[in-house]
Amino acid sequence: MARPLEKLKIALKTPDVRKKLLITAGCLIVFRLLAAIPVTGVPRNVLEPLFNSAGGSFFNFVDIFTGGTLRNFSIMSIGLGAYINASVIFQMLGMVVKKIDEIQKEGEAGRRKINQWTRLLTVVLSGLQAFGIYTVLKSPQYGGIEAMSALQITVMVVEMTAGAMFLMWLGEIITEDGVGNGISLLIMAGIVSGLPASISRGFFAGGSGATSAAIVIGLIIVIVVVLVLLNEATRKIEVQYAKRIRGGKMLGGASSYLPMKILQAGVMPIIFASMVLSLPIQLAYFVTSSSVKSEWIINTAQWLITNLGTETVAYTVVNFVFVVFFSYFYAFIVFKPDDVADNLKKQGGFIPGIRPGEQTAEYLTVVMSRLLFVGSLVLAIMSTLPFVLQKYTQYAAILSSGTSVLIVVSVILETKRSIDAMLVTRSYEGFLK
Repeated sequence: MARPLEKLKIALKTPDVRKKLLITAGCLIVFRLLAAIPVTGVPRNVLEPLFNSAGGSFFNFVDIFTGGTLRNFSIMSIGLGAYINASVIFQMLGMVVKKIDEIQKEGEAGRRKINQWTRLLTVVLSGLQAFGIYTVLKSPQYGGIEAMSALQITVMVVEMTAGAMFLMWLGEIITEDGVGNGISLLIMAGIVSGLPASISRGFFAGGSGATSAAIVIGLIIVIVVVLVLLNEATRKIEVQYAKRIRGGKMLGGASSYLPMKILQAGVMPIIFASMVLSLPIQLAYFVTSSSVKSEWIINTAQWLITNLGTETVAYTVVNFVFVVFFSYFYAFIVFKPDDVADNLKKQGGFIPGIRPGEQTAEYLTVVMSRLLFVGSLVLAIMSTLPFVLQKYTQYAAILSSGTSVLIVVSVILETKRSIDAMLVTRSYEGFLK
């Protein structure tokens, strides 16, 4: 196996792979440049009272996924949360609404239509989230900023919505024309840019800095080792191909392997779970700072803020369940046993002892479910471990660094695997040894 630097040299010498790498790097640079642009007419430190409030741990956690743009109130403050929530909504609707399920099965045309609807929903969610932030800020209990005119509010909402849509567009460009998953890479870029600051704040937030540093470093080592082992763990299913005669030549008859990974969904379950969990809390802050008069709604919002914060046991439990759920949910979107079984049947391939077609699909479903059971539990434990350690050790750096490193390491491994796959398909001998 070639060394990482040798792989990079080979990738840069390959025109199409080099182009994909440059597109990816360019999109990440543009993202970080735009992240430094503040919202017009609003002080950069306007959100500081929120981070210092009782719910500050939640806002610090959300700030991890936006790369510090929320704390600086950048035009990118909304981040990719609205887009991820919109994607999850349509994926869930596809499971219960027959019409959407039929559109999803129409191939490329159906995918484009669903993507268009997802973008439109993202605009709506981004606008509501931007207006919600203003509503929270003008509340005396959170910020108490001076009232803004209708024009100023409109400009702020439009800028933040445009920033969220542009970020979504950059992610789609990376996914289609770059390397790896664009959404994951953009979140990783934001985390990496803000990781030093978040860790430094955590090291000096109560307790001994040396003790906090030791716990964080130990947690990082555990995360890296376990993630590498999980990413490399693969179940190889033997596939044989029937012999065929074409043009007087004997074709087929060879055997191959169908690799099935334990972490089929990669890091996306953690991202999905975090974004979905953040949505009700954001709505709760919006309700408590708005002029809603319904006592039942206000009490529900207060209960969510109090009992579903990142430092609560309820959040830890729900996060664990969501990571397991999205591990299965996303894996069956990425790897569809029915489609794989149909492709094998069309190519004359079959799994020894298993009939082609429906029985093959059932067998692959059972195998993947068993792999996901192990992978999702380990991933869920690793994603909730920082919350548990933070609650019982009172070191804030554990949450910020533990969750961040978990995502960063996973994305790096996924991107490395994508580059390796592109180079292997080009028959580079160095990658086949």
